[in-house]
Amino acid sequence: MEQSEIVSFLEAELAVRSACRPTVRETHTAYVLLAGRFAYKLKKNIVLSYLDFSTLERRKAFLEEELRINRALAGNIYRRILPVTTEDDGRLALGGFGKPVEWLLEMVRLPDEDMLDHRLQDRHVTAAEVVALGRVLCGFYARTSSYRDGAAVYLKHLRRESLINKEHLLAMRGQLSNHLSPSDLEHATRLVELCAAEVMERGRRGLIVDGHGDLRLEHICLTDPPIVFDRLEFDKNMRQIDVYDEVGYLALEAEIAGHGWIGRDLLTQVQRTFKNPPSPSLMQAYGMFRMFLRARLAIDHLLEPFPKTPAKWVKQADIYLAKGAEIAASTTVC
Repeated sequence: MEQSEIVSFLEAELAVRSACRPTVRETHTAYVLLAGRFAYKLKKNIVLSYLDFSTLERRKAFLEEELRINRALAGNIYRRILPVTTEDDGRLALGGFGKPVEWLLEMVRLPDEDMLDHRLQDRHVTAAEVVALGRVLCGFYARTSSYRDGAAVYLKHLRRESLINKEHLLAMRGQLSNHLSPSDLEHATRLVELCAAEVMERGRRGLIVDGHGDLRLEHICLTDPPIVFDRLEFDKNMRQIDVYDEVGYLALEAEIAGHGWIGRDLLTQVQRTFKNPPSPSLMQAYGMFRMFLRARLAIDHLLEPFPKTPAKWVKQADIYLAKGAEIAASTTVC
């Protein structure tokens, strides 16, 4: 059965259950249906270079993992896994007793107006809310731990993805602005190597943890207390990260949005809790890596057979490239 048929069924079914028409949001890897008090995620039947959701069993397993790991940050916002089934009479049912044809993750719906990216557009975020967010993040990092080889896994990821960033961005340079500098991309890969020993030492100090893995503005809701959600589930190795790298990336996103003070305040809280900040060179290596990675992920949308909103992805890639070039201009040597 095509997933489009299942999404259509869910739209009708959830409209009855919630007494309102659901909103369907499509991401790169999922369909999310917002209906009344709840949100339902259905993973797409896709294979990408970094994930494989191609079977019903794999999609269920990754939804179960998403439920498990996100409860560490978002608690009971993540509720349960539900089947979409084919019943004896051939009709589809949500949470039925027939043969499962798809699986959904049910979550409590969070208020759109309190998402951090929306709040920044409205220029309405308070210092107290940032303190509360920092408290949530630092508490999470203090509770979590790294795998035994977390530092080695993390360094391998930085090295590999830095090379892929360079390869993909240079291949797509005809689609990009003048912010793309081959020398900056080369400098970014070289700086990771120069700081490799420091990365391994930070692992020995317990500063590389099983983190969020995709900490962005749209994954934070400024309720009381703040809720951080959508932790990366499909590759635990991609969650191995220096706490300063992860929060530093969020700080750069806030700076791009015109609110640099938020990142500065969050990093101050991290330093008070964990001490041992990275050297300026390593912090710059982290920043360039994240900006070039985000530029690459944006422009790679144009490699899809029928890319949606191509102008959006070019603009987004250019923004990240410009910030990466700005960081590159101020780099020092480890």
